[in-house]
Amino acid sequence: MGLKQGHWWETVPEEEKTSPHYDSIPYWQIAPTLREIELKSNRVRVQVIGQSAGGRNLFLVTVSAPEAFGRLGRYQALRQLMLKDPEKAQEMIDQFEDFKVPVYIHASIHGTEYPGLTPPSH
Repeated sequence: MGLKQGHWWETVPEEEKTSPHYDSIPYWQIAPTLREIELKSNRVRVQVIGQSAGGRNLFLVTVSAPEAFGRLGRYQALRQLMLKDPEKAQEMIDQFEDFKVPVYIHASIHGTEYPGLTPPSH
């Protein structure tokens, strides 16, 4: 699966079917690419937050102002509260003077399903 023992960004090349519609990145290249971006930018933090059903790493990439990373724990606590008690979280937002709404981006549901394309009819 392109995984290697050691650091999350160390992978083993594997053959994958890429999109014929645009330049896609094979799964095994995602981790080293994220690591390279993380090392070049003080605004990016990468975490492995779990594994897929197939055992592949799932990444959480946080992009923020460098000074905000010191408050990341507070933001994460608020995020958990949003899930458990949205009304209380809404009341607390005023305590976060620099609060920004988080944005979630998901690449695709399955590796062979390319976004924005209509499947061919059979």
